Amino acid sequence: MNLFLLLITILPPILIVIIFSVSDKFREPNKEIFLVFISGILITIPAYYTNNFLGDLYLNYYFISKALAVSFLSAAVVEEGLKFLVLYFVVYRLSEFNEPMDAIVYGVCASLGFAALENIYFVLNSETPITMFIVRSLLPLAAHGICGVMMGYFFMRYAFMHKSKSVV
Repeated sequence: MNLFLLLITILPPILIVIIFSVSDKFREPNKEIFLVFISGILITIPAYYTNNFLGDLYLNYYFISKALAVSFLSAAVVEEGLKFLVLYFVVYRLSEFNEPMDAIVYGVCASLGFAALENIYFVLNSETPITMFIVRSLLPLAAHGICGVMMGYFFMRYAFMHKSKSVV
């Protein structure tokens, strides 16, 4: 049962990454797609510890609600910040990062790599794993994917404006 849950939990993010990478007119090499996806998975480790630390820290302040502390002040800032670091320190240095759409493809890869391991954690630790799978496959997966697209778009604007200025 756990192997089945693992497979159905990781399948949606992988399918979305495949859709984005295949829809790119100038496809990225599978090796780089895999590297960025795995980088997204790896950043869940520091995100977990940092989110817990900040969540506990913010709860010491009576004027900050638990929902605000857990969802926005810790999770959103930490997770999106770490995904940006993948774009900046991994993707920006790739020789294959050479056209604007690449930033969106890689942004989605990093975000959905993160979402894949996060979903596995929530589904396997849930008392109702099938319900958790359905919930996690809809809202958080979509949110991570949309944030990856938006971050990729703005990273593309930065990267290609920055590259064009450094060439001159």
